[in-house]
Amino acid sequence: MLYRRHPLTRRELAAEYSREAKRMGSQWPRTATILRTLADSYEMEARKEDEEAKCFHSGLE
Repeated sequence: MLYRRHPLTRRELAAEYSREAKRMGSQWPRTATILRTLADSYEMEARKEDEEAKCFHSGLE
């Protein structure tokens, strides 16, 4: 993973962890599993934040 000057969004983190998992999956399968788990977690957080933002903007919160 590359050093970045700006913080990544959760979706960007999920995509980066997914790419890394695919890249190293055959050589380091356990590490790839951990990275996929992290990617799934970040994607889930991003969807949750999207739902919270929709509720906030529609006045449901």
